[in-house]
Amino acid sequence: EIEISARLDNINHEFGKLESLSRATATKVDTAFAGVGTSLKSSLAGLAAGVSVGAFAAFVKNAVDMQDSLNDLSKKIGVTVEDLAGLSLAAKKSGSDLDSIAAAVNKLSVNMGKEPEKFKAIGISAKDPIEALKQLADVFVRIKDPQQRAAFAAEALGKSWAGAAPLLAEGGKSIGEMVEKGRTLS
Repeated sequence: EIEISARLDNINHEFGKLESLSRATATKVDTAFAGVGTSLKSSLAGLAAGVSVGAFAAFVKNAVDMQDSLNDLSKKIGVTVEDLAGLSLAAKKSGSDLDSIAAAVNKLSVNMGKEPEKFKAIGISAKDPIEALKQLADVFVRIKDPQQRAAFAAEALGKSWAGAAPLLAEGGKSIGEMVEKGRTLS
């Protein structure tokens, strides 16, 4: 009994030392990682701020690039930047894109300049390119036969008719409303 008791006391004493050593080590590790945690938080906050500034800078650059692009396109096809912004929204809503619509408007203007009487005969007489596009759209939707509608659009717009077809299918009134909304939003 005495021998067992002495051994238990020795074991308890050793466990006590082990516990003290473990606590000291845990405190040292905790202290060491506390600094890393603060440093890591600061680094991540700096990174987030950098990403936010970078994202904002990219947004501004894209807006400036878009404005330059609209200015260049405006000069090419004779449509105001505000109308182009409106056409851009109309194109997106109809499932088309601004480049296709701009090409169609340009081709329509060229063809109307070459043969104004031909276009007047079918009800397209507007001098304003957007108004002419709306008139074209109204004629386009009145043609029920898909093959005749495609042939008509190809005659008026050349190769660009396919890209403009989704917008033309909306009709002139709807195009006008979308363009006006796009102007307002721009």
